[in-house]
Amino acid sequence: MNYTETIYAAQHGDPLAMAQLIKEFQPLIISITCRGHSVFDEDRYQILTEQFIRTTYKFNLERYL
Repeated sequence: MNYTETIYAAQHGDPLAMAQLIKEFQPLIISITCRGHSVFDEDRYQILTEQFIRTTYKFNLERYL
């Protein structure tokens, strides 16, 4: 899947685009949240989701085109 347009829209303030990216990557975020733990930790999930959002804003889209 090509995320170029969605990332661009999210970086320029489109909340629906950011929500779509979070939804697409949610299984990965949950997987990382549960690593080394037998239970789901909501706090870790929120921290990782916030980090995902910050990383999306910082991602240099021009470099990977």
